[in-house]
Amino acid sequence: MSLPSTLVLAASFAFLPGCALFGQSDANSYRYAAFDDAGVKIESGTLTLVFSPSSSPDHAFDLSGSWRFASVDGDTSETISTGSGQLEGWVNDDDAFSFDIHPGYADYNFVLSGSSLTDGAKTFSGRWEALGFAGIIATGTFTATQ
Repeated sequence: MSLPSTLVLAASFAFLPGCALFGQSDANSYRYAAFDDAGVKIESGTLTLVFSPSSSPDHAFDLSGSWRFASVDGDTSETISTGSGQLEGWVNDDDAFSFDIHPGYADYNFVLSGSSLTDGAKTFSGRWEALGFAGIIATGTFTATQ
């Protein structure tokens, strides 16, 4: 997306009620940190989120964007989502969110979910789940900070 298109998109969302992130400078870029279930930091990186009005009556906004994650210590045996790619998801009217960083994959899903994504805070957090055909492979928590 070109810079003028991004500015027009950001400006158009500045007037949407209930979503305080819109209209802020650099509002959609976050520093990401993931932790295993023991609370040990295993990954860090960036998330870039783009919001658009949802075509689904169940969601207030659709999410898209990109991610880039790396293992904290270089050991990828404890991590599920190192690398980079695109993401897709949604935000509900109550600001609950869920997005998949491997959209379109049937056996390699990595989902971030939580609540209060659009409450105007500079930080949001929640749980991550690595999912496959067998079900949940691994879980933990994450934070994302502007």
